[in-house]
Amino acid sequence: MGDINIDLLENTPSKRQLMDILTTQGFRQYIDDATRQDGSSSTLLDHVYTNIRDDRVTAACVDTHLSDHAAQRLIAPCPPRHPPPQVITKRVFSHKNRTAFVLALESIDWQAVVAKHSGECKQFAATVINVLTNLLNIHLPLKPLIIRPKYNPWIDSEIQDLKALALEFTSLSKKYPDNIPLHDASSKLQECYHYKLKTKRSDYFNSIIDNNPNKSRAMWKAINTELARAPRERVDYTELLVDNAGRRFESKQLAVDALNHEFVTAATACGAPSADHGRCISALSEGYADADCSLRLRAFTPHEVANLFKYSVAPKNSTDAYGLSTNLLKQASPTISYVLSHLFNNCPSKCFEAGLNKRLLGFWAPRNVLSESQYAYRQGRSTTDLVREVVRGVLSAREAERYVAVICCDLSRAFDTADHALVADKLAHYGIRGPANKLILSFMTDRAQVVVGAGGSVVSAELRNLMGVPQGSCLSNTLFSVLLNDLPKAIKGAEIFMYADDVTAVITASAEHELEGAINDIMEQLHQWFQSNGLAMNKEKTCFMTFKLNGHPSPTLRVCAGGAPIQQVSGTRLLGFQLDSALTWESHIDDLCGRLGRACYALRRLASTAGLCAVRQCYYATMHSLLTYGVELWARASDWSRVFVMQKRAVRIMTGKPSDAPARDLFRDLNILPLPCLYLYQVAVFTHENLNKFKLKGTNDNYHLRSNAHKNRLIADPHRLAKSQRSVYCAGPSVYNRLPDSIRNTATTAVFKCKLKMWLMSEVFYDYAEYFNLPIII
Repeated sequence: MGDINIDLLENTPSKRQLMDILTTQGFRQYIDDATRQDGSSSTLLDHVYTNIRDDRVTAACVDTHLSDHAAQRLIAPCPPRHPPPQVITKRVFSHKNRTAFVLALESIDWQAVVAKHSGECKQFAATVINVLTNLLNIHLPLKPLIIRPKYNPWIDSEIQDLKALALEFTSLSKKYPDNIPLHDASSKLQECYHYKLKTKRSDYFNSIIDNNPNKSRAMWKAINTELARAPRERVDYTELLVDNAGRRFESKQLAVDALNHEFVTAATACGAPSADHGRCISALSEGYADADCSLRLRAFTPHEVANLFKYSVAPKNSTDAYGLSTNLLKQASPTISYVLSHLFNNCPSKCFEAGLNKRLLGFWAPRNVLSESQYAYRQGRSTTDLVREVVRGVLSAREAERYVAVICCDLSRAFDTADHALVADKLAHYGIRGPANKLILSFMTDRAQVVVGAGGSVVSAELRNLMGVPQGSCLSNTLFSVLLNDLPKAIKGAEIFMYADDVTAVITASAEHELEGAINDIMEQLHQWFQSNGLAMNKEKTCFMTFKLNGHPSPTLRVCAGGAPIQQVSGTRLLGFQLDSALTWESHIDDLCGRLGRACYALRRLASTAGLCAVRQCYYATMHSLLTYGVELWARASDWSRVFVMQKRAVRIMTGKPSDAPARDLFRDLNILPLPCLYLYQVAVFTHENLNKFKLKGTNDNYHLRSNAHKNRLIADPHRLAKSQRSVYCAGPSVYNRLPDSIRNTATTAVFKCKLKMWLMSEVFYDYAEYFNLPIII
């Protein structure tokens, strides 16, 4: 606590620098209100920080009437260093019992099971499930386990014996102070003990990180172990549930039943209208012609099922209502692929959904059925691609001296409100007819759900879902995309971008006074389309933003949808990016530096414990993923150096160098690209993958139309704005033209990326000017 004399109510460079330093040390600021009032001015010069990680930490201002500013009070719990052991009930998985489970499955005559239940779908499925769950309970039963936190688990008998011997020699050396050989032996034993202790501890934490595919989680597990932090208390949330009157339920059974009812009825409670099938299909026909062919389904084969488990089902340890995990089923897939192939040809299941989804996409791909405006669930597309195109639309409008706005639509429980019949009708329009259509309709309808509580000991009654596509399924994602597929062509006067249920519209107008009418028109079109398709727009969360890149405030506009006002904002979160109305990226960099600071703190704790190789892996799992996410969008902003400072701080921490040590050689030694190189890499790769979007000097032909294109120079579209010049579409040619011929002339993208990274690592550009001062290759 203290009077730091940096006002946290103002977003000044000093405040941002202070916050960056504090987060790298694991501290958090807890006072957000003004501590000093002087007439109409308010300041927050008195700060409270703590590195105690606990949700129960609270801080507040207290008026003591003893000073011209409020006092500060922070309350933090003091948990016991060695909490009592916890008892939980779970299945203990090991190589031995997994193998026993698979061997038991191999001993079953699955051909006899298939023959016995031929034509009886429900009984067939019930038999297979019963066999799997019975063998699961036999070989991997639920057991009560006592969880005792292990402190200093790297200390084994060798360390304990060495410590006892070192203590004995220390005691003897004190008893015989004149015995020089005894003193030397004692010192050597002490050195050996400390070396062994450090080595054992490092090996232990290295193994935690190396053996865990989730490096970020493994890193925090190692840090919590090193800090002797107790694991978070397991909470039985069924005990926290209350009814509408705020009263607790009399039993856990009533609680889970009420929660399940809330889930099932929430879609209706959000106010989603009934879909207008006739109007929807009529509008769909205007944008998409009726498919002239239909999908023909063929039977699944055991080999196909085995490949689906191998390549299309994610390896997860989370279990379903029967206690089966996909990891366990993947291990058993060679054994059960025969019976599952027969089961899939009669009944849906997780693996079945992946196979059917693959066939739908394979049928639509050559026919270009799915909209180019949908960026979710599409190979080679990401949230960054969508935001890049939105920013390009804004910059293009401002370059043309047109006024521009972006609408960000929020849909209430979109996946849960999808109308089954409407989805089936749209599937039929796109060529999924007959048995295939009926199969998908049966997948959506007549589904039951339960809520499991109290560690699996309490299960609610089954309730039927009357609408919506089941979440957590790749097939459901595709079906929802089909529902929204015709939206971009139905909206006139705007460019539509979609990422699942996140709908973004870019609207332009030639005059400022025309922009308000254009936004209202598009908003009404969107509202009507959502209404017709049975979807409810959340008008409280839906917002719009107008853009003025010169920093001047945007005019206040009045926009409504269905008679309800829509909020105008100066900044909003769009798919992980903080987008502001001036495209300064200040808010995004603020948020990014906070996350990078926490990653730096974690690396600092880990660097003193684990080896450099493990720490480097954790860097790539935490900081690198944050730095590369959309780096081509924000890395040329005026505040980019703040992020670079955080990255340099990280490499110094990893190598144990002081905070003012030069970092350029550290990047080269660690084989890590500095931020300017990450930007150059992403821009160069984007340009190489989209050469057809750029032109050659002296011609109007696109890049791919010239046989000698690799010997020519790319040119950017004309631009007058500084923000356009720094965008990837304008900076791309400038970056690409300066690459060596040996990189530009590579045949494949994979080789291009490899050579580009090696070259950037050898050059280690520390500033953008270093690169852009290179001569352009003609």
